[in-house]
Amino acid sequence: VFEFIPIAAQPLETPHEVGAAAPADPPVLSMAEVEVGKLYEVVLTNWSGLYRFRLEDVVEVLKFDGPTPVVAFRYRIGTVLNLIGEGTTECQMMAAAEAFSRRLGGATAVRDFTFSSDVEATPSRYVLYVELDDGVASIAGASTALRECLEAANPFYLVYATQKRWLGPPAVRRVRPGAFAALRELQ
Repeated sequence: VFEFIPIAAQPLETPHEVGAAAPADPPVLSMAEVEVGKLYEVVLTNWSGLYRFRLEDVVEVLKFDGPTPVVAFRYRIGTVLNLIGEGTTECQMMAAAEAFSRRLGGATAVRDFTFSSDVEATPSRYVLYVELDDGVASIAGASTALRECLEAANPFYLVYATQKRWLGPPAVRRVRPGAFAALRELQ
């Protein structure tokens, strides 16, 4: 049985709450009670002994196919890059990286990537480690392009990075071809 815990939309004044887990005893909704366009944490009960097990996956209800909600995965609770309250989710980071790739030269310009934080910088900033297609010769202007992509993906990033200047310009670090594959082999 799947049930759903609503992820409350947070007002602009409290972005540090974005992506936060629901309270310990939240309201739990059935499939018939969810609404299109809203975000929910998935809860599972099964015959193997899991009772209202919170998966920590957040989904968005896209539509209904008869009585069944059609959902799309949005992010996993705890996978939020949050330096000062901007709360950039995994989904928003993916959208920013895809837009950044298109700006560099096409959907396949970025082969692989990961985001990190640089809290030693003043102010703190995001760092994108990126493996690029061989056809991408230069990343000149990449910091500005990435900032614009992050702003488009996360309105809280726009507020804190551009309007309040509490986040520094993001850094883009190019890694050698095959670096991410080599890292995965170590695991």
